[in-house]
Amino acid sequence: MADVKISQLSEAIPNKSSAIIPFSDGSTTYKTAPSGIVAASPGCIVNIGNVLDETAYTFTLPTNTEYVNTGMSVNYKPLYSTSRVLVQANIYGQKYYLNAGNVPMVLQLRRGLNTGLTNFVGCNAIGSNAENLMSTFSFSVLDSPSSNSNVTYTIWAKCPNSGYGGTAYINRTYSQTGVWTSMFTFFEVAG
Repeated sequence: MADVKISQLSEAIPNKSSAIIPFSDGSTTYKTAPSGIVAASPGCIVNIGNVLDETAYTFTLPTNTEYVNTGMSVNYKPLYSTSRVLVQANIYGQKYYLNAGNVPMVLQLRRGLNTGLTNFVGCNAIGSNAENLMSTFSFSVLDSPSSNSNVTYTIWAKCPNSGYGGTAYINRTYSQTGVWTSMFTFFEVAG
């Protein structure tokens, strides 16, 4: 097979008649197309994905401030195993505890379904609990999944106040269902 050579590049590229592109291992040409090579400069966005979730989730938060799986999960399949993925999410949720004042709920974004901290890829957001008020939980997390297979992201929740567990909701409230849609956007960034 012949070496890869790119020609007839745009006016914006100096010496536009041809170019040799250095690959991540330091070489500049290959006899066959290597797997996992990103044809973009590091830091450039190579793919964007979007997931809308309208499912109403109801789950129970324990009174011991431990995280529980809410049942909400989304998948993203990176194009390249060397990419990083910027995960942005807007999730609508509510922690309802009758006559308890402001008892917050904390959400956590994880890669995978395991409970160990090695799967923690996100930050926490705190919301309110009034009967018909919905809180918006927003995440913006740069992950390095090192895979070009489906990556599952899950949402976990806890009540940070010991003794105040109870029922919590995503995409609905205590008294309303079928009203909200949470959104995940994935920006795949060349590594």
